[in-house]
Amino acid sequence: MKKDLTLALVAILAVFGLAFALSAALPKRPATPSQPFSLEDTPAAGAMDVPGGMAAAGDGSEVGPNDKIVMRVNGVPVTEREFRMVMAEAPEQQRAFLDTPKGRLALAQQLIRLKALAQEGKRLGATNDPELASRIKFGLENAAASYAVQKLAAEPSDATLRAEYEKEKGNAVVLSHIAIAYAGGALPPKGGGQAMTPDQALQKANALVRQLRGGRDFASAAKAESDDPQSGQNGGVLGPLQPGALPPQLEQTVQGLKPGEVSEPVRSQYAIHIFRVGAIPFEAVKAQLAQKIRQEEMARKVEEVQAKAKVELEPWFFPERDLKATAPQLGQKPPA
Repeated sequence: MKKDLTLALVAILAVFGLAFALSAALPKRPATPSQPFSLEDTPAAGAMDVPGGMAAAGDGSEVGPNDKIVMRVNGVPVTEREFRMVMAEAPEQQRAFLDTPKGRLALAQQLIRLKALAQEGKRLGATNDPELASRIKFGLENAAASYAVQKLAAEPSDATLRAEYEKEKGNAVVLSHIAIAYAGGALPPKGGGQAMTPDQALQKANALVRQLRGGRDFASAAKAESDDPQSGQNGGVLGPLQPGALPPQLEQTVQGLKPGEVSEPVRSQYAIHIFRVGAIPFEAVKAQLAQKIRQEEMARKVEEVQAKAKVELEPWFFPERDLKATAPQLGQKPPA
């Protein structure tokens, strides 16, 4: 755990590179006298628990009126917003630990080291280094460009998503199923309860078939009734129909189905299955459709913004100045 945490925290340093860049790039302000942090300098009891309890920072920066200070390094405050921003950049498997008392303390140790080094770097002249200034400028512009890209394309409406779904659903035929676990089968029942006997599982499957053929929605039934947790949460979808991918007794059942038809229950070594071949359910692809539409909208907006930009290329550096001819070679993409 210690080794993993160290690796995770090393990855977080990149976030503070941008934080340092923001601090270094701020307009210079008159120096504000400050003292090293000590218990005597601590505000009155409860001040740090109130948003905006402390607003002065030893490096000349300011704390927002709604920010809570959680620690200081040489008098420079670290807010809860900043602390949790770093926490959010850690690998997902580490975040739960970092949000515990021990985890927060471990992260604080790393932040102390980083903040102290950043302050030492400024003391040694980092903010006056031309090479670093160029890197800071590029980092700020890249961050601003990424922010713009995210703002340019709004989340598509449900109506837009459904229209895209109707346009594309005929391009992919998928196999869906509802699996009913039985005692002795390889698939455990959902929720960890006691499995039904094979006869009981078959009776439940037959009842489901009658309901489905009577108009019950297959996707919602799969979410509620299927013991296959992976496909069940996706409305029973197993994926594109590929001949030969199923055991022979199941393959024969599936191959005889017409689009939208519900099969009779069929038993395998895993469970008792009810199959259907048809278009992929809307809910199963909603997230992918939203991502696709947003990416397309982002690309259009980026092109619009770029097309409006006034560009002047110095001939001594750019003897070839036909940007339209070189753009495809560069493989230009919007910032991530």
